Amino acid sequence: MNFRNQNSHQQAFSLIELLVVVAVLSLLGVFTVINAPALLSTGGLRSGSQLVSDSLALARNLAITKNWATFVLIRSSGDQSWQRLAVFALDPDSGQWKVASQWKSLSSGASIDQTYDPSTEPWSNSPIDIAEAHAAVTPPSQAIKDGNQNLAFGTDYLCIGFLPSGALLADKALALRIVRGIRTGNTFNAVGGNTTPTDWVKLIIEKNTGRSKELRPNQS
Repeated sequence: MNFRNQNSHQQAFSLIELLVVVAVLSLLGVFTVINAPALLSTGGLRSGSQLVSDSLALARNLAITKNWATFVLIRSSGDQSWQRLAVFALDPDSGQWKVASQWKSLSSGASIDQTYDPSTEPWSNSPIDIAEAHAAVTPPSQAIKDGNQNLAFGTDYLCIGFLPSGALLADKALALRIVRGIRTGNTFNAVGGNTTPTDWVKLIIEKNTGRSKELRPNQS
């Protein structure tokens, strides 16, 4: 008796089908190579925005839970390009700034744009920029370091402060913009060679609550 397994018969791919698959894979490979820089830069922008958001949330939550003033320090990485962040808390007993999170860098290709004019942006109530928010912060009594390097208040780093209530230490809401590219002096060098930011994420931090909201291009 012939017990033939009907499932053992498999139909092989034809030569034409194999050639079509190879062609499709080749096209996908070319597309990936061409767009790899843009994809990496977009990923850097998103991860950079997340790092800034996480640092702001940490500082705000720490201020509320410990009943201390807290600060997000944004360090300059050269000229007017701001790419490193850390969180510090002010011990009310000793008056010393305590490290709450280590320095972290935004991904390559992303930076915080400190120079743009918030009055030209689609924000309500004309929010302030980092420099104005920094002006409300009293300099720490001790040296702040990044590794072994001493940092100068207002030159090497700027501060965003939060009160023990969690409110922003500033006169108005604060607007930040995370962009693809960096500044050298007054010149912006965006990914792709543009001289103005074309790919960015905006964060607005409410004055009374300290909460941040993210906006993308063409949103208001």
